[in-house]
Amino acid sequence: LQLRHALARGRRATPMPSASFEHAGRHYELLASKVVDGQAQFWGGKSYEFKSTYVATGGDGLEPIDLAAELAKIADFAGVRGGARKCAARLELLVSPAREIFHVDAADVEVLPSEPLGSARESAENAPMGDGCGFIPASIARALGGGARPLSMQVRVFAPTLGAFKGVLMVKRGINKIQLTPSMRKVGPSLGADGTNGTGWAAVVVVRRAPSKENAARPKSPAAPPRRAPRRAPGRDAPKEHH
Repeated sequence: LQLRHALARGRRATPMPSASFEHAGRHYELLASKVVDGQAQFWGGKSYEFKSTYVATGGDGLEPIDLAAELAKIADFAGVRGGARKCAARLELLVSPAREIFHVDAADVEVLPSEPLGSARESAENAPMGDGCGFIPASIARALGGGARPLSMQVRVFAPTLGAFKGVLMVKRGINKIQLTPSMRKVGPSLGADGTNGTGWAAVVVVRRAPSKENAARPKSPAAPPRRAPRRAPGRDAPKEHH
């Protein structure tokens, strides 16, 4: 359940989103909240809103759940360091806008080592990247792209045995697993997750792909005809006679 309320302007204090509330016989708890753009003002100014996501944790027809315990099964959110602001940013990964969500086996995902290049002669192609960019096999990219051939995709990846990741995956030949980099990891692995007892899964949330399905489906423009040299007017640039 997502709720929005406008931020107060000027010196008025904006009430923070409620940690929990009751609605229609169910109990809801706050999962994540962030400030987003609101409706444009009539004079052209911008407004901002709190966008809050709540999870029903009990009530009418629901088996009660412990939200913190359920989050701990996905990744070690309780172990995030850096204060409340960073923790809130990490929880926002769970409510990222998504085009599709795909589930794969955790064995099909690996984290590349973070060692620096051993020598100047080592190929940069085989070196791990440190800018939030990983790799994906072409076969898996086509499967996630619904048969299309994307070159890259912006993703969020969740796997109890690995953690929560954010970044871009580039299609790479010669690999058979999704390869993530340490710089993409935003939350550590779930404590106690060893790939058994239902922890051997991974979810790939596709936020954006390039090219998109719409652009990939567009027919290519026909090649432009070769340009012809301009014709000169008769008598123009003709050699002049000297008397």
